[in-house]
Amino acid sequence: MGALTGGRMEKELNYTVAMACKRELEKYEGVKVYLTRGKDEELSLADRAKFASEKKADLVISLHFNASESHLLSGAETYVSSKQPLKSQAEKFALTELALLEQYGVPIHGNFTRLNENNQDYYGIIRESAARRMPTVIVEHCYLDVPAEAHFFDTPEDLQRFGMIDATAIAMSTAKYPGQ
Repeated sequence: MGALTGGRMEKELNYTVAMACKRELEKYEGVKVYLTRGKDEELSLADRAKFASEKKADLVISLHFNASESHLLSGAETYVSSKQPLKSQAEKFALTELALLEQYGVPIHGNFTRLNENNQDYYGIIRESAARRMPTVIVEHCYLDVPAEAHFFDTPEDLQRFGMIDATAIAMSTAKYPGQ
């Protein structure tokens, strides 16, 4: 389910952003976009990575909105694998994404890797995708529990804008797309 704000669930916001991103990317000739969630269904992280691998994905992107217990954190952040060359491949998108979000006015918290107690990638989607040799980025667009950031996700148009930013970052950071 994820974070909850003003009666809105994070998964609903994520889905709106993902659909906007998909619609924009499909305007490019020869681009295929696959979503691991077409409706409100549960799919394990391993199954998501397996699906992406079967589709021969060039990049796996996990879209989110953040929240914190302290309600003091803010800004966008991305997470990538600690393993090379996946880290470098994923960072092309992650750093472009953060730059575009910053241009939009979202404070930037940074691009990170996070390890668990076994010195493996902490986040399951990154770990599962890395096992299948796919670069993966978790995008936390902004914080849902920070009133100063509410204007970034308040309306359907705001969420569409995040989808456009995500699509633009993909197009700018992937050599397979036109204009590169």
